[in-house]
Amino acid sequence: MSRGLINRRRALLYAIVVFLLLSVISFMLYNNMRGRNDVIRNPKKVVIAYVNNLHSALVLVAVKKGYFKDQGLDVVLLPQYLGKTALEIVLAGNADIATVTETPIMFNILKGKKIYVLSSIQNSDKENVIITLKDRISSVKNFKGKTIAVSKGTTGEYFAYLFCLLYGIKPTDVNFIDRKIETMIELLITGEADAVSTSQPYAYFILRKLSDRVKVFYGEGIYSATFYIAARQEFVQSNPEIVEGVLSALYRAEQYINKEPAISQEIIAESCNLNMVLVQELWGLYNSELTLDQSLVSSLENETQWAIEGGKVNNTEVPDYLDYVYVNGLKKIKPHAITIIE
Repeated sequence: MSRGLINRRRALLYAIVVFLLLSVISFMLYNNMRGRNDVIRNPKKVVIAYVNNLHSALVLVAVKKGYFKDQGLDVVLLPQYLGKTALEIVLAGNADIATVTETPIMFNILKGKKIYVLSSIQNSDKENVIITLKDRISSVKNFKGKTIAVSKGTTGEYFAYLFCLLYGIKPTDVNFIDRKIETMIELLITGEADAVSTSQPYAYFILRKLSDRVKVFYGEGIYSATFYIAARQEFVQSNPEIVEGVLSALYRAEQYINKEPAISQEIIAESCNLNMVLVQELWGLYNSELTLDQSLVSSLENETQWAIEGGKVNNTEVPDYLDYVYVNGLKKIKPHAITIIE
């Protein structure tokens, strides 16, 4: 056989191989695009009950930038004042995911609710404060016999407990009243409360209006507030791909906030109808990121002991809170952010 014929056959073989490879690649790209188009045409609806302020920064940026849509998710937002209420809406079956702190999660788990914590979305050690009227409470020595307003079942109540514990104030020495967080400023103005345990941005509003009349006790070093996304276990087990899509969108939002903080602040101000100056002043208090840290379990255990010892619940044992943390979703999206010991 001549060398020329061998070369021609070899060239023909190469051409056939290249053609087959290109055909396979084209087929894969076609199927991928078809699947992508099917996702876009048939998005899966997800209802998120969220706290309508800076605490839900990741959620709001993900919506505005279209990151949920890119995951084939049609997100509907239900704004709330408190994470406690957001979680109640989820547990009632009227939403799929809630943004919420660990205290309402703890109370509902102790009630037998089947909840999964999916990830943190924000944390701050300057979130919670005690604000008092100067003419009623000028120092921690003056709390005895005074009335402190809290929103029971929230981190505000737990923070008030830690505050009293730190300064040696006996719970029996003060009068705790249960009030909505958005009414705290009126309680101080009318004198119904001598002090309030509140959080941002409500503390900001109080300070802006009553700055010369109040004294503020900050929570730095006392308590670090963390917001999470949580859902019913049944929903998570039935929709792992939706959970993964939500976390993927939120992770992109986390990266965007780190890259474009100024634009992100504009998004939050517009989405929450908040003054831009307020958003800018409070922005540095928060760290918006996805994590599943061991501190979650520790916080839930500590708060459970507080609830049991304070007679706030009928339970006598601390649950195994690892049973209420879903790590598989975040493990696929941001595995290095998981430090929970399983």
